[in-house]
Amino acid sequence: MKFAAPGTRKLSRKETQSVYGKEVVNLTNPRYIFLNTLFSGSMGCLYSQLVDAHDTGELGGSFNYHSLFLIIQEAMRYTHLESKLKSTIMHDPEKYIDLDPLTVQALQEQKACGKKLFLATNSGWDYTQKIMSFAFDPYLSGKSWESLFDVVIVNAQKPKFFSSEQDAFLVTKKSDLLKPVSTKLEAGNIYYKANASMVEKLLDASGEEVIYVGDHMYTDINISKRIFGWRTCLIVREIEQEVTTLLSKKEQIRRLVSLRRERQHIDREISRIELQMLLQAQTSNEDLAKLHQLYSEINEQVIRHENKFNELNNKRWGLVMRAGQQKSHIARQIERYADIYTSRVTNFHFTSPNCHFDYISRPMPHDFNIIK
Repeated sequence: MKFAAPGTRKLSRKETQSVYGKEVVNLTNPRYIFLNTLFSGSMGCLYSQLVDAHDTGELGGSFNYHSLFLIIQEAMRYTHLESKLKSTIMHDPEKYIDLDPLTVQALQEQKACGKKLFLATNSGWDYTQKIMSFAFDPYLSGKSWESLFDVVIVNAQKPKFFSSEQDAFLVTKKSDLLKPVSTKLEAGNIYYKANASMVEKLLDASGEEVIYVGDHMYTDINISKRIFGWRTCLIVREIEQEVTTLLSKKEQIRRLVSLRRERQHIDREISRIELQMLLQAQTSNEDLAKLHQLYSEINEQVIRHENKFNELNNKRWGLVMRAGQQKSHIARQIERYADIYTSRVTNFHFTSPNCHFDYISRPMPHDFNIIK
């Protein structure tokens, strides 16, 4: 089932079918924009409100949907390039950062088991130092957050960090100067730019020996796997609330599944009787009329339950991992590029650093009944 919403108003099934029923979605078409990060989700919300304002005439006639998107896109880019967002956070980190001491503990456990850790961020040194100190130092008994990592890369310029041989510069904190690095990185230092190949040499690890943890599907997960063959872990903060919602609505979901199965059973029975009537040249059947009526009643129940299901977690956006009865686009991306995914780094604390993550089975539709 396709869903569509011009602005913040979700179209009815009939409206959606009328406008988009015959349209084949080609995701390589540049008209499609993926909202698969928290940043892009914010952009989507702003754009939806602008579309509402445009449709009600509040913006006048000088804009169209495409020009509105370009305005939002440029505004978001300007906010990041000018570092206004980061300067606001640095000024009042308590307002924007949820402190989690278990994150530090999880990283310490990794190091205690012999793991090497590195930090690669697109943020500059000033912002990284401020935020990491605020979030980590209170739980390190007088040590600095830098002690958790073998090497720190700032201004990494991902995805260029993975796809190029950009030069590295040593960050000298006392003088705020950058010193060119001619050959290789050294443990315990902080570097500006650098690249993933340099990190592999420093850690003496490559390919599946490295697990890269990030929260951006493309600049972290997709490209690190495609180019370097690293293991990947995607951080999906939204999944925490989604799991909580699904657990709290367990009976509602079971009822929906039960109704779908009942509808399917009746549909098959209708098809069987209709075929039998054709073979026997019958023109009427009381059982068939009753089944059609029952199918209609159950189908209405299914639609009502599906509408409620599609508003779980968020009445406008629905569930992150679902698009109606199907997996969402980001869910399919996660299956393809992320070896594991979780809501936060803290969750590594609840298992051994030497644990081997594996799945029991990913059944195809035809073998599901055999495996379950």
